[in-house]
Formats: sequence, C-alpha cells, structure tokens
Amino acid sequence: LGDFHSSIFPIYNEFKDKISTHILVHDHALGEKMKHKQVLESLEKFNKKHSLKINTQEHIVDEDSLASITNLVEKLKTISNDWSEVYINSTDGLSNIGIILAHKTLDYGVNIISYDMHENSYNITTKDSMHNFKINSHLKIKDHLLLKGLEIESMEDKEFAHKNEAHIRALFDNYRHEFNNMKKDIYHRTIKQHNYPRAYQIIQNLGLD
Repeated sequence: LGDFHSSIFPIYNEFKDKISTHILVHDHALGEKMKHKQVLESLEKFNKKHSLKINTQEHIVDEDSLASITNLVEKLKTISNDWSEVYINSTDGLSNIGIILAHKTLDYGVNIISYDMHENSYNITTKDSMHNFKINSHLKIKDHLLLKGLEIESMEDKEFAHKNEAHIRALFDNYRHEFNNMKKDIYHRTIKQHNYPRAYQIIQNLGLD
C-alpha cells in the first residue's frame, strides 16, 4: 500500500477470478494501519458483492528493515509451492520494499506487476521478460465507489456520470484528500480554494461550483 493505495484496485479487479490468496502489505506506522483497515473493509464488501472466495491476509513490515521485508519472502514460501503462481503488485508501493522483493524473488520465478493509472495498463515483469497488457476488466462506477469506501445514496443523472467519468475518477483517485477537506469547508461555509486547488478545479470543470 502506497500513497495512492486505490491503485491496487484495478489489478485486484482484473485478476479477481484467479486470486486464491491476497496479502496486503503495509508499513507498521499508525497511518498505514488505518489505511489498511479502510482498504480491507472495501475489499470485503467488493468480494461479498461478487461472491469471491479470496483469502485476504495482512502482513506488516518495517520499511527500514531488510530482515522485516525478507520475512515476507519466507511467508510467500509457506503459501505457494509454485513461485510462477505468485504475483507481487508493486504499484505505488514503497520503492525500497519493491526493490528488495524483486531482488529476493525474481530468480524463483515470481511475477512483478506494475499498474499505470494514466495508460490503464500494467506490466508483468519476470527474471527474463517484461510484457505490457491493457486492463480488460474495467471497474464500473458503483464498484469504483464501493472500493473507495463510499456508499451511493441515490442514482440520478447516469449520463452526467458517464460523460464525466474521467474527472470523477481523478477526483477520488488522485485528490481525495483535497476533496475531503473541501467538503468540510463547504459544510462550515468557509471555502478556501487555495487549500484544495486541484479538487476545486475538477468541481469547476464538472460545473458543480
């Protein structure tokens, strides 16, 4: 889990019918633990909606400890007898963790996935190859919001949502923190555009200001 932890969701959705065990890896810091809780709750709701029987596990690491990160490799050994069936999603994760995991596992035949949110594609890297694939299973708006931990109160203008899907995704994918701060200011009637310039610009683009 990195800064944009939602970047794991497109890959999760793409492979949802092939995943048997899913390990969420995060740092031991308090903020990371809270982030993990939110992501886990969202995944559980998503799995229930789609009747997915995926065993999701938590693994905590100290990003500054080589021994701690290496312990994750030992855990992987206990889960799968075939390393070629192990896929590590390094998307937006802490770079040192990704580097160490790649160094420790590529020789075994592990696959490293990296998702590009701008191209909506992903690379699968092995010891001897790297291939690019387009996302085939696109997240529907309802699922996208569900994985964000948001519940839909009502469905009104579907045409508006589909027409502005790129803006809506950007708002929640990239600038959700700004958007949340803006919501608080709207509630208290104290708009401070300079505190959330990118989120406010998207709201203007949507004609909702």
